[in-house]
Amino acid sequence: MVKRKRRMSWVPTHEEVIDKAFRRAKRVAMGIWTSTRGSHIYRTKKTEEQRVLTAWQVMNDKLKAITENKIDFDELHPFYRDLITAKID
Repeated sequence: MVKRKRRMSWVPTHEEVIDKAFRRAKRVAMGIWTSTRGSHIYRTKKTEEQRVLTAWQVMNDKLKAITENKIDFDELHPFYRDLITAKID
């Protein structure tokens, strides 16, 4: 049986992942700010909580997708290796 070499799927750079996470977090935060009623401090707190949660979710989803593609851990960029190691710990 001939073993085919699997093509490595595209893995975004760490800048692309962070930019995507921050863009989406900004968009969500703007929606929370306009839809939340209350004092300035309360609105700011809710907005920033959602901004951090959204950025984390985007990066978590991207890391999960990268690791589920069964890419060799040693072939990953050091940024992704550190993030995955931090997530596992």
